[in-house]
Amino acid sequence: MKRRSSRYFLRVLLNTLVGYLLAAVIIFAVLIVLLLLNVGIESWEAILLIIGAVCCGIAVSAVMTYYAMKKQTQLIRDIDRVLDAISEGDLTARLPLTRYDVHLDKIITKFNAAIGELNSVAILKSDFIRNFSHEFKTPIASIKGFAELLYRDKALSQEEQERYCKIIAEESARLSRLAEMTLLFGKFDAQNIILDREPCYLDEEIGECILELYEAADKKGQTVEIEIGHIAVSASKALSRQLWINLFSNAVKYTGEHGHIALSARENAEEIVVSFRDDGIGMTEETMKHIFLAYYQADASRHGHGIGLGLAICKRIADLHGWKIEVSSEFGKGSTFSVHIPRTVPEAEGSASETEKVSHESVGLHTL
Repeated sequence: MKRRSSRYFLRVLLNTLVGYLLAAVIIFAVLIVLLLLNVGIESWEAILLIIGAVCCGIAVSAVMTYYAMKKQTQLIRDIDRVLDAISEGDLTARLPLTRYDVHLDKIITKFNAAIGELNSVAILKSDFIRNFSHEFKTPIASIKGFAELLYRDKALSQEEQERYCKIIAEESARLSRLAEMTLLFGKFDAQNIILDREPCYLDEEIGECILELYEAADKKGQTVEIEIGHIAVSASKALSRQLWINLFSNAVKYTGEHGHIALSARENAEEIVVSFRDDGIGMTEETMKHIFLAYYQADASRHGHGIGLGLAICKRIADLHGWKIEVSSEFGKGSTFSVHIPRTVPEAEGSASETEKVSHESVGLHTL
């Protein structure tokens, strides 16, 4: 702010100096003309001439200063207008560029970009609330409907009662997973998790995740190919298992009936690369740019498959371990998610002052 005020003061001072310089130039030019014409002037005439030139210079300086101040006051009015709009919830308001101050225009551009990001987050959160409400409403309606049916219809057979009770149990578990997912992401968002690392073997960890979700893949007639050796990594068992569950669940969700899912792990001297490849619906270039953002569900083909936190949690888990997660995809032909695990684990991102150790009890190991 002090730097900006100093720059403004220098601009006003420069305008004033330009005015006086112009007055001196006028006086000098008039004197040269008079000398060339051999015109003699009295002392009082010279004084009047000088006063007139000074007045002209002051007038020019005043006009230049007025326009400089007008631009500044216009900018202040624009800032006030945009801030009022933002305070009222309008995140589409933007500041116009000055076109005369490069440094100020850079600040305005950054300010507008920040407001644009806030607007994007607001839109994503709005979508999240809508999807979250829908995801909660559906199992609640099922539980309510089948519970009322069990209560009112005493003529139900034993088989029907067991089937309805199973549906209620499944929908209750679905509600529990939604709550756990939201709480887990809240922990990542608050950056209050540190890792309790221990040796984990990829074939065992990922194999258990596949067994947990195999029924969902089998119902769709999908084939699952596994090529993962007995490779050890240093990780939090709870979080790494959640990462593999989310990635495999994502592949099952977006792969059609009788589709193919391939899981593999490759290693070299520098890193281990774990890949989840499917021949499902794939995604566009635009979707790939934002796929790891929280609440993001871009394509209509990807709506109705959760609330947009699963892959965001994958990204947070990978970052926390110092790993890197990438996606490659072609719309209509499938996707490949790859997790790069370096042999030398760098310092994890997102450390915070308030921390808690991750355990199987503190993290819900469920499909997100």
